[in-house]
Amino acid sequence: MTQKAPYVISQNHRPKTIRYGFFGSKGGISTGLYDSLNCGMGSDDDKALIRQNRVIAANTLGSDASVMASVYQIHSADVMTITAPHDITERPKADGLVTNQRDITLSILTADCTPVLLFDESHHVIGACHAGWRGAASGIIQNTVTAMQSLGAHLKTISCIIGPTIAKASYQVGADMRKAVLEDAPKAERFFTPDRGKVHHYHFDLPAFAVSAAQDAGLSDICDLAIDTYHESADYFSHRRATHHGLADTGRQISLITQSLNDR
Repeated sequence: MTQKAPYVISQNHRPKTIRYGFFGSKGGISTGLYDSLNCGMGSDDDKALIRQNRVIAANTLGSDASVMASVYQIHSADVMTITAPHDITERPKADGLVTNQRDITLSILTADCTPVLLFDESHHVIGACHAGWRGAASGIIQNTVTAMQSLGAHLKTISCIIGPTIAKASYQVGADMRKAVLEDAPKAERFFTPDRGKVHHYHFDLPAFAVSAAQDAGLSDICDLAIDTYHESADYFSHRRATHHGLADTGRQISLITQSLNDR
Protein backbone atom coordinates (compact mmCIF):
# COMPACT_ATOMS: atom_id res chain seq x y z
CA MET A 1 0.00 0.00 0.00
CA THR A 2 1.32 3.44 -0.96
CA GLN A 3 2.15 5.61 2.06
CA LYS A 4 -0.07 8.67 2.42
CA ALA A 5 0.43 11.88 4.40
CA PRO A 6 -2.24 14.15 5.91
CA TYR A 7 -2.92 17.56 4.41
CA VAL A 8 -5.48 20.34 4.69
CA ILE A 9 -7.57 22.23 2.15
CA SER A 10 -10.35 24.78 2.25
CA GLN A 11 -13.61 22.86 2.56
CA ASN A 12 -15.26 25.60 0.51
CA HIS A 13 -12.79 25.15 -2.34
CA ARG A 14 -12.92 21.67 -3.81
CA PRO A 15 -12.38 22.04 -7.58
CA LYS A 16 -13.05 19.07 -9.83
CA THR A 17 -9.96 19.19 -12.06
CA ILE A 18 -7.48 20.62 -9.57
CA ARG A 19 -5.93 18.91 -6.58
CA TYR A 20 -4.08 20.81 -3.89
CA GLY A 21 -2.98 20.41 -0.31
CA PHE A 22 -1.06 22.05 2.51
CA PHE A 23 1.00 19.31 4.14
CA GLY A 24 2.39 19.46 7.66
CA SER A 25 5.06 17.56 9.53
CA LYS A 26 3.31 14.19 9.72
CA GLY A 27 3.27 11.18 7.44
CA GLY A 28 6.91 10.98 6.37
CA ILE A 29 9.99 8.92 7.17
CA SER A 30 12.48 11.43 8.61
CA THR A 31 13.40 11.28 12.29
CA GLY A 32 14.74 13.49 15.08
CA LEU A 33 14.43 17.22 14.40
CA TYR A 34 12.82 16.40 11.06
CA ASP A 35 10.06 14.11 12.29
CA SER A 36 8.67 13.22 9.86
CA LEU A 37 7.51 14.72 6.49
CA ASN A 38 10.45 17.08 6.01
CA CYS A 39 10.47 18.15 2.35
CA GLY A 40 13.13 20.88 2.54
CA MET A 41 16.30 20.06 0.63
CA GLY A 42 17.93 23.05 2.31
CA SER A 43 17.73 21.40 5.73
CA ASP A 44 20.47 19.19 7.18
CA ASP A 45 18.26 16.11 7.03
CA ASP A 46 19.29 13.04 5.02
CA LYS A 47 18.68 13.98 1.38
CA ALA A 48 17.48 10.49 0.50
CA LEU A 49 14.80 10.74 3.18
CA ILE A 50 13.78 14.20 1.97
CA ARG A 51 13.40 12.93 -1.59
CA GLN A 52 11.23 10.06 -0.37
CA ASN A 53 9.10 12.46 1.68
CA ARG A 54 8.49 14.51 -1.45
CA VAL A 55 7.44 11.33 -3.25
CA ILE A 56 4.99 10.57 -0.43
CA ALA A 57 3.46 14.06 -0.62
CA ALA A 58 3.15 13.96 -4.41
CA ASN A 59 1.67 10.47 -4.41
CA THR A 60 -0.85 11.47 -1.76
CA LEU A 61 -2.29 13.99 -4.21
CA GLY A 62 -2.26 11.44 -7.02
CA SER A 63 0.74 13.08 -8.64
CA ASP A 64 4.37 12.09 -9.04
CA ALA A 65 7.55 13.71 -7.73
CA SER A 66 9.04 13.51 -11.23
CA VAL A 67 6.60 16.21 -12.41
CA MET A 68 7.01 18.43 -9.35
CA ALA A 69 8.24 21.95 -10.12
CA SER A 70 10.06 23.95 -7.46
CA VAL A 71 12.11 27.11 -7.04
CA TYR A 72 15.11 28.10 -4.96
CA GLN A 73 13.26 30.40 -2.57
CA ILE A 74 14.99 33.70 -1.76
CA HIS A 75 12.20 35.85 -0.22
CA SER A 76 11.76 37.74 -3.49
CA ALA A 77 8.85 38.90 -5.63
CA ASP A 78 10.03 36.86 -8.64
CA VAL A 79 7.74 34.35 -10.34
CA MET A 80 8.59 31.48 -12.71
CA THR A 81 6.15 30.67 -15.50
CA ILE A 82 6.11 27.04 -16.63
CA THR A 83 5.00 26.75 -20.25
CA ALA A 84 6.38 23.30 -21.09
CA PRO A 85 7.16 20.11 -19.16
CA HIS A 86 10.91 20.56 -19.58
CA ASP A 87 10.72 23.76 -17.49
CA ILE A 88 10.43 21.68 -14.31
CA THR A 89 14.05 20.58 -14.67
CA GLU A 90 15.06 24.13 -13.77
CA ARG A 91 15.11 25.46 -10.21
CA PRO A 92 15.62 29.21 -10.56
CA LYS A 93 15.84 31.67 -7.71
CA ALA A 94 12.23 32.79 -7.29
CA ASP A 95 9.32 32.56 -4.87
CA GLY A 96 6.35 31.94 -7.12
CA LEU A 97 5.31 29.51 -9.84
CA VAL A 98 2.44 29.52 -12.33
CA THR A 99 1.41 27.21 -15.14
CA ASN A 100 -1.41 26.33 -17.50
CA GLN A 101 0.09 22.89 -18.13
CA ARG A 102 -1.76 19.74 -17.04
CA ASP A 103 -0.23 17.13 -14.79
CA ILE A 104 2.56 19.39 -13.51
CA THR A 105 2.67 19.92 -9.74
CA LEU A 106 3.74 23.25 -8.27
CA SER A 107 5.45 23.13 -4.88
CA ILE A 108 6.28 25.65 -2.17
CA LEU A 109 8.20 25.08 1.08
CA THR A 110 7.56 26.91 4.36
CA ALA A 111 8.31 26.77 8.07
CA ASP A 112 6.35 29.85 9.31
CA CYS A 113 6.22 31.90 6.10
CA THR A 114 2.91 31.90 4.24
CA PRO A 115 2.21 29.34 1.51
CA VAL A 116 -0.32 30.67 -0.99
CA LEU A 117 -2.04 28.41 -3.52
CA LEU A 118 -4.17 29.87 -6.33
CA PHE A 119 -6.26 28.42 -9.12
CA ASP A 120 -8.57 29.46 -11.91
CA GLU A 121 -10.30 26.24 -12.81
CA SER A 122 -12.38 27.91 -15.51
CA HIS A 123 -9.29 28.95 -17.45
CA HIS A 124 -6.98 26.08 -16.41
CA VAL A 125 -4.29 28.13 -14.63
CA ILE A 126 -2.71 27.40 -11.24
CA GLY A 127 -0.19 29.25 -9.10
CA ALA A 128 1.77 28.92 -5.87
CA CYS A 129 3.95 31.31 -3.94
CA HIS A 130 6.07 31.58 -0.81
CA ALA A 131 5.17 34.79 1.02
CA GLY A 132 7.49 35.63 3.87
CA TRP A 133 7.38 39.20 5.08
CA ARG A 134 9.99 40.33 2.55
CA GLY A 135 8.27 38.70 -0.40
CA ALA A 136 4.81 39.78 0.70
CA ALA A 137 5.96 43.39 1.15
CA SER A 138 7.66 43.48 -2.25
CA GLY A 139 4.68 42.00 -4.11
CA ILE A 140 5.10 38.25 -4.55
CA ILE A 141 1.35 37.59 -4.27
CA GLN A 142 0.43 40.37 -6.70
CA ASN A 143 3.13 39.23 -9.13
CA THR A 144 1.89 35.64 -9.00
CA VAL A 145 -1.63 36.80 -9.85
CA THR A 146 -0.29 38.91 -12.73
CA ALA A 147 1.66 35.93 -14.07
CA MET A 148 -1.49 33.82 -13.92
CA GLN A 149 -3.35 36.49 -15.89
CA SER A 150 -0.66 36.35 -18.55
CA LEU A 151 -1.61 32.68 -19.03
CA GLY A 152 -5.30 33.50 -19.39
CA ALA A 153 -6.61 33.54 -15.82
CA HIS A 154 -9.29 36.09 -14.89
CA LEU A 155 -9.35 37.97 -11.59
CA LYS A 156 -13.00 37.12 -10.98
CA THR A 157 -12.40 33.38 -11.29
CA ILE A 158 -9.12 33.03 -9.35
CA SER A 159 -9.41 31.42 -5.93
CA CYS A 160 -6.67 32.11 -3.37
CA ILE A 161 -6.01 29.91 -0.34
CA ILE A 162 -3.74 31.14 2.48
CA GLY A 163 -2.16 28.11 4.13
CA PRO A 164 -0.68 27.39 7.57
CA THR A 165 1.61 30.22 8.67
CA ILE A 166 2.77 31.94 11.82
CA ALA A 167 -0.07 33.87 13.46
CA LYS A 168 0.01 37.42 14.79
CA ALA A 169 0.07 36.35 18.44
CA SER A 170 3.17 34.24 17.78
CA TYR A 171 5.04 36.74 15.60
CA GLN A 172 6.85 39.38 17.64
CA VAL A 173 9.15 41.57 15.52
CA GLY A 174 11.46 44.51 16.05
CA ALA A 175 11.27 48.09 14.82
CA ASP A 176 13.83 47.43 12.07
CA MET A 177 11.68 44.75 10.47
CA ARG A 178 8.58 46.96 10.70
CA LYS A 179 10.48 49.79 9.01
CA ALA A 180 11.65 47.49 6.21
CA VAL A 181 8.09 46.29 5.52
CA LEU A 182 6.65 49.81 5.52
CA GLU A 183 9.30 51.04 3.09
CA ASP A 184 7.91 48.64 0.48
CA ALA A 185 4.29 48.51 1.63
CA PRO A 186 3.23 51.66 3.56
CA LYS A 187 -0.35 50.38 3.84
CA ALA A 188 0.90 47.47 5.96
CA GLU A 189 1.11 49.67 9.05
CA ARG A 190 -2.29 48.46 10.26
CA PHE A 191 -0.94 44.92 10.54
CA PHE A 192 1.54 45.90 13.26
CA THR A 193 0.36 46.11 16.87
CA PRO A 194 2.73 47.45 19.57
CA ASP A 195 3.86 44.81 22.05
CA ARG A 196 2.77 46.03 25.47
CA GLY A 197 5.47 44.03 27.17
CA LYS A 198 8.47 45.17 25.14
CA VAL A 199 9.34 48.64 23.90
CA HIS A 200 9.98 49.05 20.14
CA HIS A 201 8.55 45.62 19.41
CA TYR A 202 5.38 44.68 17.57
CA HIS A 203 3.17 41.76 16.68
CA PHE A 204 2.86 41.38 12.92
CA ASP A 205 -0.21 39.82 11.31
CA LEU A 206 1.42 38.10 8.34
CA PRO A 207 -1.63 36.09 7.19
CA ALA A 208 -3.85 39.19 7.25
CA PHE A 209 -1.18 41.04 5.27
CA ALA A 210 -1.22 38.20 2.72
CA VAL A 211 -5.01 38.45 2.43
CA SER A 212 -4.68 42.21 1.92
CA ALA A 213 -2.06 41.66 -0.80
CA ALA A 214 -4.40 39.27 -2.60
CA GLN A 215 -7.16 41.88 -2.40
CA ASP A 216 -4.78 44.51 -3.76
CA ALA A 217 -4.11 42.16 -6.67
CA GLY A 218 -7.81 42.30 -7.50
CA LEU A 219 -8.96 39.00 -5.99
CA SER A 220 -12.18 38.57 -4.06
CA ASP A 221 -12.33 34.79 -3.50
CA ILE A 222 -9.76 34.50 -0.70
CA CYS A 223 -9.68 31.95 2.11
CA ASP A 224 -7.33 32.05 5.12
CA LEU A 225 -7.15 28.63 6.77
CA ALA A 226 -6.07 30.38 10.01
CA ILE A 227 -3.63 27.69 11.14
CA ASP A 228 -0.73 28.88 13.31
CA THR A 229 2.44 26.92 12.56
CA TYR A 230 4.10 28.13 15.77
CA HIS A 231 1.45 26.84 18.19
CA GLU A 232 0.43 23.76 16.21
CA SER A 233 3.64 22.05 17.29
CA ALA A 234 2.29 18.54 16.83
CA ASP A 235 1.48 19.08 13.17
CA TYR A 236 3.71 21.77 11.65
CA PHE A 237 7.36 22.74 11.45
CA SER A 238 8.17 26.24 12.73
CA HIS A 239 11.51 27.97 12.31
CA ARG A 240 10.71 30.44 15.08
CA ARG A 241 9.67 27.73 17.51
CA ALA A 242 12.85 25.79 16.76
CA THR A 243 14.90 28.93 17.39
CA HIS A 244 13.12 29.63 20.69
CA HIS A 245 13.81 26.06 21.80
CA GLY A 246 17.47 26.30 20.84
CA LEU A 247 17.28 23.64 18.14
CA ALA A 248 19.94 23.48 15.46
CA ASP A 249 17.50 23.11 12.56
CA THR A 250 13.92 22.29 11.61
CA GLY A 251 12.06 20.69 8.75
CA ARG A 252 10.02 22.39 6.04
CA GLN A 253 6.47 21.54 5.08
CA ILE A 254 5.38 21.40 1.49
CA SER A 255 2.30 22.81 -0.25
CA LEU A 256 1.29 21.36 -3.62
CA ILE A 257 -1.17 22.14 -6.41
CA THR A 258 -1.74 20.33 -9.70
CA GLN A 259 -4.41 20.03 -12.40
CA SER A 260 -5.37 17.12 -14.61
CA LEU A 261 -7.27 16.62 -17.83
CA ASN A 262 -10.05 14.67 -16.19
CA ASP A 263 -12.46 15.44 -13.38
CA ARG A 264 -11.93 13.57 -10.15
